[in-house]
Amino acid sequence: MAHSKQLQGERRAEVVATIGRLIARRGLLGTPTNARHELGECFEIYLLRADDIRKAMEGHTSLAKLLSWSGEWHCQVIVDGKPTGFARCAEPHGESGEWKIQSMFQSHLAERVAKAVHHLDKEHPERETEVKLFFAPAFHLYAFLLERSHDSHVLVVDSPFSGLAGRKEFHTEAEFLNRLQALRPIQGLVPGRIPRVTITPQNISLTETTSATFRAYDDQGAPVSAIWTITPPAIGTVTPAGAAIASVTYTSPLQISGPQAVTITAAASGASASASVFLTPSSVQIVPVSVQLKRNQTQQFIAIVSGDSKNEVTWVLSPDIGTISPNGLYTPPTAMVSDTTPIKVMAVSARGQKIADSTITLIPPPWASWKRNLLGAYLLGVFLLTFLLVDLWPPSGPDPLLTAARQAAQAKVDSDDADLKLATEAAALPAVTPPLTPAARPTIESATDASSLEALRKKRADDDKALQDAKDKENASIDPLDRAGPNASGYASRLGATLPREVDLLLLVLIGGALGAFIHCVRSFTAFAGNEDLRGSWAWWYYFHPFLGATLSLASYMALRGGFLIIATGSSTKTSEMNPFALTGLALLVGMFSKNAITKLAELFDTLFQPSNPKALQNPLGQTSVPPGSASLRITSMTPTLGPSSGGNPITITGAGFKRGAIVNIGGIPATNTQFVDTTSIMAVTPLHPVGDATVEVVNPDGQKGVSTIGYRYI
Repeated sequence: MAHSKQLQGERRAEVVATIGRLIARRGLLGTPTNARHELGECFEIYLLRADDIRKAMEGHTSLAKLLSWSGEWHCQVIVDGKPTGFARCAEPHGESGEWKIQSMFQSHLAERVAKAVHHLDKEHPERETEVKLFFAPAFHLYAFLLERSHDSHVLVVDSPFSGLAGRKEFHTEAEFLNRLQALRPIQGLVPGRIPRVTITPQNISLTETTSATFRAYDDQGAPVSAIWTITPPAIGTVTPAGAAIASVTYTSPLQISGPQAVTITAAASGASASASVFLTPSSVQIVPVSVQLKRNQTQQFIAIVSGDSKNEVTWVLSPDIGTISPNGLYTPPTAMVSDTTPIKVMAVSARGQKIADSTITLIPPPWASWKRNLLGAYLLGVFLLTFLLVDLWPPSGPDPLLTAARQAAQAKVDSDDADLKLATEAAALPAVTPPLTPAARPTIESATDASSLEALRKKRADDDKALQDAKDKENASIDPLDRAGPNASGYASRLGATLPREVDLLLLVLIGGALGAFIHCVRSFTAFAGNEDLRGSWAWWYYFHPFLGATLSLASYMALRGGFLIIATGSSTKTSEMNPFALTGLALLVGMFSKNAITKLAELFDTLFQPSNPKALQNPLGQTSVPPGSASLRITSMTPTLGPSSGGNPITITGAGFKRGAIVNIGGIPATNTQFVDTTSIMAVTPLHPVGDATVEVVNPDGQKGVSTIGYRYI
């Protein structure tokens, strides 16, 4: 408002800085300290006393001359763009020369004043109009007085009398005074003094179902009866409700979804004040989150409950193995478990609203009987396959240089045979012959000479002898065990049997796979035995793993030779050309990494046998089987696994095969607010149920069911 007296320059900056520090430190006006606060219009507050009203009504003087300055300013505080309350300020006086912020309060009057200012600016934009905000305590009335050179008008901002406030009407002085004359003053107000209300405490933090008592006082420090309200109204309750009383008890709601603020407002004698309640969800934490225990070991768990200085919880074990004391000390059972066993330790808050869990893994005693030594001896025996691998390894071929010499000698002999054949045929021809080609003419002509034909025969005999010498040298470079020669498909092993090359390769693959699995087994066995973590239940895995590695290697070799896998060589490669190093190395890798090999073979199977349009298949028993490539409905875990019998506890179920539209049943009762997240996760809220264990199941729209192996416990 440009036509009202305003704080300017350094005076306004000083007030803004002071108010900003107060809000940042205390979070006043029922708002978080990190909200955006601004200073709006600042008004001098004038008083219209009851005696002055009477004088004005009698016509002794004008209303403007009867207003007296209260010595205070009211500055609008705007929070996140909305007028929320006022800061009551006093001008500097004394030696300090500083502005004093007397109080800050939240009030609906701030928004009404803002609307009135907007209306004034719209209807009376002229700058020569002087505007004053005054308060009439006798009628609990706030209004603007507009003074102009020729007349004055009144715009009522707030009043308990419905005929005056909220109509955006400008009254002349006479109309305004006549309306007041028809009203009866409000009793119990001190004439000439603006009523003030304060609340204690100003700020407090609460969790679920906790309470705090608020009290209202006047500016003299005496308790004052007030009407109490909550903003937002649905979050928590005040008792007693609806009565004018000096103190009330606020109780937070049963569930708090997230951090939020609630404003408690007390209105009395036309004034109001507010306090802030910051609601935070209570939480329970357990330290440590997980632990592994061996024989004769105990573990102390500590529960931390937000909002509870005593950290009161009830300890629950699931399954009930071992004992846990009221102060959280866990002791394993006397008879130690025979296999690794996970146990959930749950801490339930005193009100049963929040639960946290930790995991204990009970480690059984290490396997130390004679059977462990027998397993070690078995693995050493598997290593003896190395000697069989060496015996079955194909012999090395002849010297490449000698082979090249033999091939050159063979080429000469072949050339001699061709020349000799041609010369012999030419000598037997009659005198009249068809025209000869230029290439054949020299040979045939020379062949007519008997001495030339004899020379060809002699050259052929010499080259044949050279070829035989080359063969002898090449054979001498071949392993003596290769009785069948360099181009044969088999050889004689040291065991005395002549093996075809194909059988030899199959044996190499089997032995390589077993040795690869042996490497895996030995690494695992030595690591677990050395750390005293070896379990007797694992023995059969070690016994069968070499056979698994050999079988997987054979399957991979068959797929390779059959053309299903393409690795360096294909199915068209001859047996004699197969590289034994590559095949044996592949078999070793398959045996060492059997899990990866199974995954690869599964991909191969899916590629070969995946239907183009998977549909549910009916088996002879009339049960619907799962389409190939799709996941079956199953539940693998659930968090949390226990909660109050009153229900309302959110849970998250994980697994596979969930479908949109699935429902969750807990103890045969449908859960509420079921939310499909994806095919592996679904959320729901537990229903009301008697105390005890309940079965959890997920039912897809097509009728498929999945039941959790771990039920939900109501407490």
